[in-house]
Amino acid sequence: MAENIVIWLAGFVIGMIVSVFIPAGARRFAEALVDYAFARRLESERAAGRQPVDQENAKHNAALNISNQLRMAAIDRRLLAHQEAFTLWRKLFKSMHTDEVHGIVLECQEWWEKNCLYLEPSVSNDFSLAYSSAGSHASLLAAVRGQGRTESVEENWQRIIKPGKTIRQAVSLPQIADELMKGKDAEGDVAK
Repeated sequence: MAENIVIWLAGFVIGMIVSVFIPAGARRFAEALVDYAFARRLESERAAGRQPVDQENAKHNAALNISNQLRMAAIDRRLLAHQEAFTLWRKLFKSMHTDEVHGIVLECQEWWEKNCLYLEPSVSNDFSLAYSSAGSHASLLAAVRGQGRTESVEENWQRIIKPGKTIRQAVSLPQIADELMKGKDAEGDVAK
C-alpha cells in the first residue's frame, strides 16, 4: 500500500515537472510510463494474493476428480448389487407364508454380508431389517393369533415390504420413454 502511494506521488511530481518544462508529447510518454509501472506493480500484487487461492482450488478440483472417478468405476457394480438385492427381496417376499422362508432368509443374509458395502446405506439397512423380520414373521403371527392385537405384526410386515420402495428410489434411473419424448438421444443431447 505504501509503495503504491510512493509510485503515485512520484508520478504526480514527474507529471508536474514534465508539464512545465517538457512539451506535450514527451509529457504523455512520461505519464504512460508511470501508468505502466503502476499497473505492473498492482498486477504483481494481485497475482501474489491470488496464488494461494488458485492452489487451493487446484487441490479441491483434483480431489473431486478422484472422487468422481472412483464413484464412476463402482457404479456398474453398485447398480448390479441393487438389482440383486431387489431380486432376492422379491424371492423373500414371495416365500413369506411358505416353509422355504427360513432358507431364503439365510440366502439373503449371506448375500448381504458379501454385498452390503455396494448398497446405498438406506437400502442396506432396510434389506437387513427385512430378512431379519421375515425370519420371525411366522412365529409373530402365531403369537398374536386370536388375541386381536396385530400392531406388532403390521410393523413387522412394513419392515419386510419396505426394501421394494427403498431400492427403486436408490437406483432411480431416468425413464427411457421420458428422454425420447423430450427429443433427447441416449447421451441426453437434444436429437436433431
